[in-house]
Amino acid sequence: DLHSFPTRRSSDLEIVVTYITAGGYQPDMYIPSNAAWGMMLDASGCKTEMIADRIAGNTAGILIKKDVYDTFKEKYGDVNVGNVLAAANAGDITFAYTNPYTSSTGLNVLCAMLASFDANDPLSDTATNALMEYQKKSPPVAYTTAVLRNQAAKGIINAMVMERQAYSNTPELKNYIYTPVGIRHDHPVYTFEWTTDQEKAAANMFVEFCKNPDMQKLATDKGFNQDDDYAAQDTGMSGADYIAAQKVWKKNKNGGKPIVAVFVADVSGSMDGEPINSLKQSLISSSSYISSDHHVGLVSYSDGVSVNLPIAQFDSTQRAYFSGEVKNLTAGGGTATYDAVLTGMQMLEDYKEQVPDAKLMLFVLTDGDQNVGYSLERITDVVGGLKIPVYSIAYNYNNVDDLEKLSGINEAAQIKANSDDVVNQLRNLFNVNL
Repeated sequence: DLHSFPTRRSSDLEIVVTYITAGGYQPDMYIPSNAAWGMMLDASGCKTEMIADRIAGNTAGILIKKDVYDTFKEKYGDVNVGNVLAAANAGDITFAYTNPYTSSTGLNVLCAMLASFDANDPLSDTATNALMEYQKKSPPVAYTTAVLRNQAAKGIINAMVMERQAYSNTPELKNYIYTPVGIRHDHPVYTFEWTTDQEKAAANMFVEFCKNPDMQKLATDKGFNQDDDYAAQDTGMSGADYIAAQKVWKKNKNGGKPIVAVFVADVSGSMDGEPINSLKQSLISSSSYISSDHHVGLVSYSDGVSVNLPIAQFDSTQRAYFSGEVKNLTAGGGTATYDAVLTGMQMLEDYKEQVPDAKLMLFVLTDGDQNVGYSLERITDVVGGLKIPVYSIAYNYNNVDDLEKLSGINEAAQIKANSDDVVNQLRNLFNVNL
């Protein structure tokens, strides 16, 4: 009876570390994509034991579109993080990467970026200031690699990050050339100080099973075990350094620009009971991750739309108002989702005049399809024209086609979340946006 926490979904990564370090879940075995996460657990006080450094070989890397690759090579030489950043700063490529809180590749490349700015001390003022300057003109950091794929398909970017295995299984990216960078992603296996001897024996049996020739062939067939001759470009960072790098990124990711965000909460009849209670708890808990440097408002909707809290800087007063308004939400009526989206966007557009250099964001939390007011088709051109990303979180329902289309208009993420992990999903969205 072995309880493991293997991680293949990138959005699980920070959630796993949070659950384990907070004592919310204690697996007997943990298999992240790379060793950074194990080191971060150790640095957070969860003693680990690596029982295998590899069960499926993989690398993280940079993809560059073929039609700019040769020009890049001629001007900058080898494809490495430093040269890619130089090309991006010069406007010769448009490079995007993923959230280092939710993506092993994003964390890997972030640390390689910091090391390229200052090889002797990736966390120095020199490195962090250079990161801030880069973030001022870079594309928004993507929540997932799926967002990067969509950006590439639309021609928004021509260079991005991805794991080799994912690249091998994404035929629509065949016009991109892959180059590995950073540390390897060989799926190390960890047990913990609380793992019993019997459970460790079972974990070792699992590792041996994964390493047998048949399973390795299966892994290879699925796109793993490539780039075996690639040697890791290790920055020498410790687990504490990786944690610090995430914090550096969070502080500097917007290039010093404030965020203006509106939260749009579904309070239709289907939200009555546990859903509305979950929404309240998740919004209040997640709001603690929003810095006072940013600006926040709240909208709710059922048959109609209510502006519960006009946008204002998220200082202690606005935070208290936000908490109070969320606690007062009650459910009943229909679902005018897209009317509420338009209201939120109008609030953002109006407020932008006060903070002209701000980044605008809209968050929609809902448990069902629109059945009142405007349809998605009626507002698609407006959303696209305003270029405001709409991040949506679906509570306890799977028919999210329209939400995926809404979030996809301006390359935002659509998240399916049950009531147990909404706080973590929102927290991760806040890390990438707020």
